[in-house]
Amino acid sequence: MTPTVVAPDLYRLATMAAPTGIFLIDTAGEATFVNPRLCEILGAPADEILGAGFVGCIHPEDRARATRHIAEKLTIGEGTSTDYRLVRSGTTEVWVRVWASPIRDGAGAITGIAGVLEDITRVRAEEEQSRALEAKLQRTHKLESLGVLAGGIAHDFNNLLVGIVGNAALVQMDVDPASEAGAALEDLRLAAERATELTAQLLAFSGRGASATMPVDLTAAVEETHTLLKSTIPPRVHVTLALAAALPLVTGDATRLRQLVMNLLTNAADAIGEEGGEITIRTGSEMVDEARKSALMVDGGVVPGRQVLLEVRDTGCGMSAATLGRIFDPFFTTKAKGRGLGLAATIGTIRAHKAGLEVTSEPGVGTTFRLLLPIDPTQPVTVPVERRSSARLAGAGTILVVDDDAAVRDVTRRLLTRQGFDVLEAADGPTGVKLLIQARDRIRLVLLDMSMPGMDGCETCREMRTAVPTARVVLTSGHSEASLNGRVQGSGIVGFLQKPFDLSTLLRVTKAALDG
Repeated sequence: MTPTVVAPDLYRLATMAAPTGIFLIDTAGEATFVNPRLCEILGAPADEILGAGFVGCIHPEDRARATRHIAEKLTIGEGTSTDYRLVRSGTTEVWVRVWASPIRDGAGAITGIAGVLEDITRVRAEEEQSRALEAKLQRTHKLESLGVLAGGIAHDFNNLLVGIVGNAALVQMDVDPASEAGAALEDLRLAAERATELTAQLLAFSGRGASATMPVDLTAAVEETHTLLKSTIPPRVHVTLALAAALPLVTGDATRLRQLVMNLLTNAADAIGEEGGEITIRTGSEMVDEARKSALMVDGGVVPGRQVLLEVRDTGCGMSAATLGRIFDPFFTTKAKGRGLGLAATIGTIRAHKAGLEVTSEPGVGTTFRLLLPIDPTQPVTVPVERRSSARLAGAGTILVVDDDAAVRDVTRRLLTRQGFDVLEAADGPTGVKLLIQARDRIRLVLLDMSMPGMDGCETCREMRTAVPTARVVLTSGHSEASLNGRVQGSGIVGFLQKPFDLSTLLRVTKAALDG
């Protein structure tokens, strides 16, 4: 079959109508032909491009690379593609993808370049958005995984602390506090308290820390924290408060929010270093739309709408992108001293408060943290009253202790036995249910661990209440009561005992449960 011959004018017509930019340049780099689409992409008429070429339209940062690409086509003679930026009309940046191939004469010598140029600005933007979303998802998954790990470590560590604190309390009952052994036991107790604080930070990171929700005045919380830390901030650091006077209340835990402010303020002071600088703490309210929500570094469940803002800005050393990506990793720190748990613990606070966090930083300029908190819908301020009782409990009857950790069962049994109780022990849920049924007339109270393999505390409690409807159950857990409320609702729990617990806390909770 004889091929159809197309007239040159038809080739030119097709080229002029092409949806991509098409150009020809000679060996001197000057344009000898451009089609209308190329002129549209460059934002310049053909008579300005012909002869002069369009190298001058290339972004200054990409010009050397693009020029090298053209030179390679004229010398090596291989067709390839590359991406770079053009500056259209002197201001607008346009990303383009250029395919270029050498033009050869009958002898094979290169006489110019034929190229196709495509506007990929939108494609690049979509790719960048996709990469940013993927990075955010990876960061979220990493934090969630680390949160699960931190919660598991804290749970096991809390069980160990129950044994340490409980056994220390037992020995202290029989030892003279003024003796050398008494002093050593007091040191042991203080060390256990510090270890308890460490597990609280791990639980805060996992989002399962203790929480007492109420309407909170964020401005007042900032003022109280600043007053508390004022004497510890180095003189070279100047703190400016720009606090809104009539700020809407937020729903949250005042203690954890003050701890968060303390962490951010301390971190900012450390970042400033020896040369001195400024820290500005600002409160206010701002709108959060879907676009801003999607760009949050940490999203704890923000609902678009007006949010209460806490901003802590410093003029310190700033952070690189690599460091910024790791600031919430547990035990990661750039400080000579420090555990690296201060910022990590804020993740749990953000999740617990359904808040969001924006972080911007630049080396040598400083860092800004912006916390966005939901507005409390009720508004009235209430102050919780904590009732404590340290009275000795004169025990009688039997208490059933159900816990998969043998050390926890043992120390709890010995503490309660000292108070006059008989104690039965079970290492798992099914055994606990069986013992309760067998000794239903003797057992006055059940201390039931929440986290057990197989049948957990909630399921065990339901089985117990089905078998013995009058059973009184106190749940024990290393996680906070607030974090478990949704799981234990309706299961007949009459009390909660936070691990690790000391003797006075055990007696107080036990007495309250027995008194009904």
